[in-house]
Amino acid sequence: MGTSVTGLDIGHRTARACVLERSGKSIRLRACAQIDRVDSAGETKPLAAVLAELDAKVGFGSRVVCASSDISALVRFVSTMPLPPDRLARLLRLELSQHMDDSGDLAADTVVIPIGGDEIMHCCVLAQPAQVYSSLVDLREAGVAAPQIHFAPAAAFNATLLLPPVREDALALLIDIGATTTGVTLFGEDRMLACRQVPIGADQFSAPVIQDIRKATASSPSDASVVPGPMPSDTASITAIDMEPAAIGSDSAPALSSHHDAHGHGDDEVLVLSDELHVDGNASQSSAAPSPDPAISRAGEALYGQLASSVTWFKAQLKLKSIDLQRVYLAGGSTMLPGLETYLSRRFGVPVTPFDPFAGMDEASVAGVRPENGCAFTAAVGLALADPVFGLKHAVRLDLRPEAVVKRHLWRSTLIWPFVAAACLLVASVLACVTLYQMHSAQHESLANYQRYTAEYDTYKAKLKALEDEKDELSLDLRGIASRIYAGRDLLYAIRALKERTKDSPQLWVTKLETKGVGKDADSDAELIKRGDFATTRTSVAHDTAIDRGVVEVSGRVKMSAESNDTIVNQFFNDWWSAISTWSPDGGKTKIFRDVRVREHVISRAGRTEADKNAKEFPWKVGFYFNETDLEQVVVRETGPPAIAPTPDPGKESVK
Repeated sequence: MGTSVTGLDIGHRTARACVLERSGKSIRLRACAQIDRVDSAGETKPLAAVLAELDAKVGFGSRVVCASSDISALVRFVSTMPLPPDRLARLLRLELSQHMDDSGDLAADTVVIPIGGDEIMHCCVLAQPAQVYSSLVDLREAGVAAPQIHFAPAAAFNATLLLPPVREDALALLIDIGATTTGVTLFGEDRMLACRQVPIGADQFSAPVIQDIRKATASSPSDASVVPGPMPSDTASITAIDMEPAAIGSDSAPALSSHHDAHGHGDDEVLVLSDELHVDGNASQSSAAPSPDPAISRAGEALYGQLASSVTWFKAQLKLKSIDLQRVYLAGGSTMLPGLETYLSRRFGVPVTPFDPFAGMDEASVAGVRPENGCAFTAAVGLALADPVFGLKHAVRLDLRPEAVVKRHLWRSTLIWPFVAAACLLVASVLACVTLYQMHSAQHESLANYQRYTAEYDTYKAKLKALEDEKDELSLDLRGIASRIYAGRDLLYAIRALKERTKDSPQLWVTKLETKGVGKDADSDAELIKRGDFATTRTSVAHDTAIDRGVVEVSGRVKMSAESNDTIVNQFFNDWWSAISTWSPDGGKTKIFRDVRVREHVISRAGRTEADKNAKEFPWKVGFYFNETDLEQVVVRETGPPAIAPTPDPGKESVK
C-alpha cells in the first residue's frame, strides 16, 4: 500500500475531504466525503465536530493539506530580476514584510509564474496570521496535526495536471464557486498564470437574496439597467434550507451596458471591467433578447462582472497584451445554479463545462468512490495533489502557515535531527571512551593480577624447591635411621635363625657373619596409593620409597665324618640353607629373606687344603638377602602388600 494524502477543503457551508494514494505510477482515489457545517436547525456546527465526522468517513492519515474559507487571502504579483536564490528570498521577504501583523509575524508564500520575459513574476499569497492560528487550533482539536495551509484557487489548478484540459499555449479559466466566495484560476497546460478569490458565491442566487434585489429594484426602477460591482451580502442569516437557487435562463443575462477602462495596474485590489477581454462577440447578441427578471440578471451580472474584472486584472498584473480564453470550467457549487453554464458561455463567448477532477486517475479506484457532484471536489483533489509524494513537477505548493509555526515545525521535523544526531554521536563517543577506559582498566588490572600471580608462583615455586630439598635431606636421614634400625633387627633375626637351626645341623659351624649394602636405595614399583583423587595407574618410583637392607653373608665350615661322600655333604648343606631362607619369626606370616645365594661351597676333596682334608672340613659361604624397607608408611594404601624389589636370579656364584 502506497502513501496516502488527504485534501481538506473547508468552506463556509460544507467541508469536503478527498484521500488520494499513489500506487506505482498511478494515482488512486481511496475515499471522498462531504459534511455540512450547518445542521437542520440552521445552527453552525463546531468545526472540530465536522472534521471528526469527516475523519470517521475517510480517515485523514498523517499527511493533510488544508484550505479554509475562514482565512482571507490577498494575492499580489511581484516582478524581480533573476537573482541567486538566497538574495531572491531576502528581496521577497522585504517586499512582503509590509503585510506583517502587529507581532511581526507573517503568513505568506510565493510561487513563480511561468511566463516569458526578462523578469521573474512571483504570485504572492498573503493571509492574516490570526485567522491562520485560529484555523490551526480548530484542526488540532480535531486531531489533525501539522497540516499544510494552502490557497484553494491555487490548489484547484493541481487537479488539471493529471489530464490537462488545454494544450500548448491555449488558456482556460477555472471557476470554483463557493457559498460566499469564488475562486478564479487562469491556467494553461502544466502552468498556472494567476489566481484569486472574489467575494461572491452561490448565496447571491439564493431565494432571500433575489427577493431583496427585487425589492430594491422595485423601489428605484431607474437603476435597474445599471450593472453593479460585487454585491456584499449578509450571509449570516442564510441557512441551508433558505438557499433555493434561482434559475438563470439562457436569455436572462443582458450584455454589459457600459464599459470601463482599466486603471491602476500598480494596485493589486483595484479591479474594473474592461472591454479588452477577447470573446467571440456572442455577448452582443443578448441585447436583442427579451428582458429577463431584473433581480436574477443583476445577480448573474454581478458574478460575471467579478470574473471579467479578474481576467482584466490578471492581464494587467502579468503585463500581457491580451488573454485569449479557449474554455471556461466550472467547479464547486456551480451545479446548484441551473443555467449558469449557458449564461457564462454566452457572456464569455467560449464553451463552459463542468470540470472533472477525477479524470486521469486510476479508473478502477474511481469507479466505486466517485461522488455525484464530482466537480465540487476540485479544490480537495488539488489540495491532495499538492503533496510532493505524488511527484507532480508543475504542482503549485503553498504554505500559508505563519513563519513562527513553519520554523517550529521545520525545527522539529528537519533541523533538530542534525543536532540529535550530533548529540547521539557525542553520547556514543562518550560511551565509547568510557568503554575503552573500562577495557583498559580491566586489562591493566588483569596485567597487575598476572604479575602478582607470577610473583606468587615464583615464591611458591621457590618454597616448593626448598621443601623438596628439605624432603631429600629428611629422606636421607630417614633412610639412615631406618637402615640402621632394620639392619640391627634383621641381623638379630639372622642370628636367631642360625641358632634355631643348630640343633638340626650340629655339623655346621659358623665362623663369620657380615652385613653388606645396608641403606642403599632400592628400585621398586610403587603400589597404588591414595593422595586426594584415586590413582589409575602405577607410578614408577625409583627412589625414596624403599631401602635395600642389604645382605648378611655367613661363612663357616661343615665338619663331616670320613665315611661321608660328596652327595651326603651337598644334601646336608642344601637342607640347611633352604631352612634358613624360609625361616620366619612369626610362624611363616612374615618372610625375612628375599633370596639366598651360595657364595662358596667347596665339596671337592681335591680342592681342599691339606689341613681341611686332615680335619675333614668343608668351607662354605652363603648370602641371605633381606626384603627392602618401605618408607611410605604415612600414606593410605589401596591394595596389596608392601612393594618388593625385583628378585635377582638365584644361583650359585661359584662352586669350587
